[in-house]
Amino acid sequence: MSCGSNKSTAGGGDSAVATVDSTVVDSTVADSTVVDSTVAAPAAFTACAREAALPVAVVLQRRVAGGEAWAGPQWQAVAVVAGEHLPRHAQAVLIHDDGACRRTLHGGLTLRLHTDGGEGYWVNLLSESPYLFVVCEESGDDGGDGDGGLRPAFITANRDEANGYLEADRVVLPAPMPATVCDFVERYVISHYRPAAKKKRARREWAAESDYDQPARRAD
Repeated sequence: MSCGSNKSTAGGGDSAVATVDSTVVDSTVADSTVVDSTVAAPAAFTACAREAALPVAVVLQRRVAGGEAWAGPQWQAVAVVAGEHLPRHAQAVLIHDDGACRRTLHGGLTLRLHTDGGEGYWVNLLSESPYLFVVCEESGDDGGDGDGGLRPAFITANRDEANGYLEADRVVLPAPMPATVCDFVERYVISHYRPAAKKKRARREWAAESDYDQPARRAD
């Protein structure tokens, strides 16, 4: 199986790739008990709830450029799967390894939406390609080559929050937002977010306040 180029979306046209809930995932995941191929829809939340939570799992890909062992690995979050039938443990599950490309499934993550992040979610949804942002940390699992490894620690749908982690020198990997998550975030935004009304600036009487074109004052 070829992993394709190091892009933010997984490569298409590979017979070993299956579609799970509009998210590209290695077929070994879809065909096993690790992830139910009929992923359940996100649980409903009430409009009065200030926070919404959705269980998710992330597929991380580690790829050596050109297949050369001396080259540094390239990391990519190739997919996010949402639903209740996901592994709740954080331990990585190896789903593919051909020497040059290694994919692992990481469960135990939760996408949380908060009312103060409404504008960030809204801007993300309005973009041509909405993304989720996976904040990673170092792990002890390096695939046996001693160059270090990554594991997901946090996931957000807020671009501003992701930028904050980038500014703190954290590794943040974008992943295409699957349709069910888009629907989940959209319903939350509709229920909780109201764009701030634009305030019309009061017109100032510049001429009256200016010293120009005013009659010269007589000296006493």
